[in-house]
Amino acid sequence: VIVEEKELVKATTRNVMAMQVETIFDPATDVSKPNKGNFRPFCNFMVNGTIPMYVHPELVSDDTLRVQLVGEEEKLSEEARQKKLRKDDDDEFL
Repeated sequence: VIVEEKELVKATTRNVMAMQVETIFDPATDVSKPNKGNFRPFCNFMVNGTIPMYVHPELVSDDTLRVQLVGEEEKLSEEARQKKLRKDDDDEFL
């Protein structure tokens, strides 16, 4: 009998009462994108469709895990990136 080992992720968070909450999930099957009507600013993926989570994509060193959690990075063309840089760059005015 061949048993396939799953790579699970253990996320430790705090609830409103400052109690530690541990959530163990399989990023390949238990992760989904947040709903369009989600008003949580710090939520970039949902676990089991009900638990909102946030992770900084830059802090996930494993590329496969990062794509499973937050998806692919938005690929902008050079022109679009320059336009966005000009629009968002406040340092020019200082």
